[in-house]
Amino acid sequence: WNIMWLDGMLLLPIIVLGIEKIINGEKGWMYIFSMALLFLSSYYMGFMSCIFAVIYFLAYFVISYSGSGKIDNTLVFRKKEKYSLKAIMNNKFINRGVIFAASSFTSAALCACVLLPVYMILRSSSATSDEFPAVFSSYFNIFDFITSHLAGLETTIRSSGEDVLPNVYSGMLAVILLPLFVVNKDIRFMEKTAYILMMLFFLFSFDNNWMNFIWHAFHFPNDLPFRFSYMYSFLILVCGYKCLLKFKSIDIKDIGFAGMAWLFFIIVAQKMSTTKMSETTIYISIAFIIIWTGFLFLFRKGKLEKTLISATALVLVFSEVLVADTGAILITQKNSDYTDNYDAYTQAIEAIEESDDGFYREELTYLETRMDPSYYGYNGM
Repeated sequence: WNIMWLDGMLLLPIIVLGIEKIINGEKGWMYIFSMALLFLSSYYMGFMSCIFAVIYFLAYFVISYSGSGKIDNTLVFRKKEKYSLKAIMNNKFINRGVIFAASSFTSAALCACVLLPVYMILRSSSATSDEFPAVFSSYFNIFDFITSHLAGLETTIRSSGEDVLPNVYSGMLAVILLPLFVVNKDIRFMEKTAYILMMLFFLFSFDNNWMNFIWHAFHFPNDLPFRFSYMYSFLILVCGYKCLLKFKSIDIKDIGFAGMAWLFFIIVAQKMSTTKMSETTIYISIAFIIIWTGFLFLFRKGKLEKTLISATALVLVFSEVLVADTGAILITQKNSDYTDNYDAYTQAIEAIEESDDGFYREELTYLETRMDPSYYGYNGM
């Protein structure tokens, strides 16, 4: 519905890469310009991405931490110089933190001509009239949240009613790889811990009104809840990718255990199903758990060529999208509903412009689409 929010999803990996570059000692330009672009296109997603950026900065710093924590170990400071600016900035966390904070400020400053007017007008908007909730409350139980990772679910659109759950379905391959990421011997314990803690933080954020209020720019959204859920999905996909990079350290039996565990969970979920689930959800999820588990067996054994493995994965991903996800896309209008009046409208517009070539704005009394000026060729907003 709100396609401008997609910019946040598309730019998030670039913002994350920019944060990693800062911590790794590179310039912050990628982070500055990607965040500035997001602020410019959607201040709302930009606000949420700022929260995520701070969380990811701390997590990635822990993941990449090594040595003494100093940038230059050859520098020696006398007692009087211990708290000098040079000594303080030699601390890696402080140094990278200052660069990250300065880069964040710079990205916002680049868009100040947009952000400041928006801030001023929002102060008198109904979207900012909510007050911080006085009573802490929970939205769902963890079991129901886990079912939100299954395929073929009904999309959550309304903020009220039964089973208001985040839209976090990211494919059945991702959910199989998540436990394998945890048991992967070649992935460091600190890296696993950082990603798991981030995902638990998002679970906590989804499940209570206080965090939900903060994430949505201190406002309770009017439908389309949990608008930051794509960040959680991003973390799941990153964990799956990291697991695949070091998949040789995964035992064959672990793949079987992961697949069987999910099959058992789905069978139990059938008895305790939410209103978002259906029989289709159960059978599609079971089918793709079996298919992806078989695929991972072949991948781990190295029985197939890399090209064939890649092609098979691509086909399976698109097949799962077609089978499991297209039900959420409802097309209820015929093309003729938008084109029937085209000739009549364009003739009327031409007649008006022939009789009056002045500077003015035109508008239809009844809108056919969301971009009528572009479609019919008149001087709209």
